[in-house]
Amino acid sequence: MNIRIKSFSFIEMLFTMLILTIAAHLLPLLIKQAVLFNSHYTSTQYIELELFARDITQSIVTSQHKLTIIHPQKFSIATSKNQIYYFIE
Repeated sequence: MNIRIKSFSFIEMLFTMLILTIAAHLLPLLIKQAVLFNSHYTSTQYIELELFARDITQSIVTSQHKLTIIHPQKFSIATSKNQIYYFIE
């Protein structure tokens, strides 16, 4: 009597173990990066900085404002109404 049992071959098992080993090795790194990004982007300081940068960029692109960089941490924006705004870090 011939009994045939369906099962995984040895090569299929090795391939599955390889994939599981790689996934298990990368999982702690992915969790660490997720925690780092979560703490970075939930800080209000970074959110305010991003909103400020977006508003300044939008103001310069959409209107006739002139941007002048005075120092890496200081810049000014001249408006069409002859007003000058200085921004200092």
